Amino acid sequence: MIPIIDSDLEGSLALWEKDGEAKRTEIDSLIARAVAGAHAAVAATGRRRVLDYVTRFAGWREADKKAFRSGQRAHGDAMKAMRTQNFPAALEHGRRCLALAEPLGDWWGTAMGLQAEGMALGGLGKKEEAATSLSRARLIYRELGLTSSALRIEADLAALLLELGRRPRAEAMIRDGQATAARLENDPLIGKFETLSQLLEKKSEKPTSRPGR
Repeated sequence: MIPIIDSDLEGSLALWEKDGEAKRTEIDSLIARAVAGAHAAVAATGRRRVLDYVTRFAGWREADKKAFRSGQRAHGDAMKAMRTQNFPAALEHGRRCLALAEPLGDWWGTAMGLQAEGMALGGLGKKEEAATSLSRARLIYRELGLTSSALRIEADLAALLLELGRRPRAEAMIRDGQATAARLENDPLIGKFETLSQLLEKKSEKPTSRPGR
């Protein structure tokens, strides 16, 4: 539901950027529809972070709107850096995205910044820190009802947890991920979680004892 709500918010911002207060009636109409949608989402799911995100967006001032756009650009820069495996740059941009998004109550952007931060930390070999950032991003995505986004993180996070020896948590995430990916009929993620399940079983196997000499 939130992508539909967010399209109204983004639409209102785009109108403001293009025409300013001349489009105030249309802007207010889009924001009102987004707020009504957020209330409906809370009633249906109990996820209150959605309403907080929408109402805070609705109250942004000019500087906040510009900070929001800067956060989006920072995330784009982080992803570009990740594609070239420039992990220090990706970390810098991911953290800038997070620093801009979180004070605004831009929870979607906050999750994106945390995800970029976690991916970059993983690339730098800082696995414990990466797991912390990815865990925070995953929870926010879940609270926003962005299940597919959360699931993609969970596949990466489960692999990281296995590397760190956090087997019980990894197993729970893999089992839940398998069921959710199957429900969503997401073939790439079904494949990822199947591979993780096989890795989990392999790590669970006890080595065969060798006869003494």
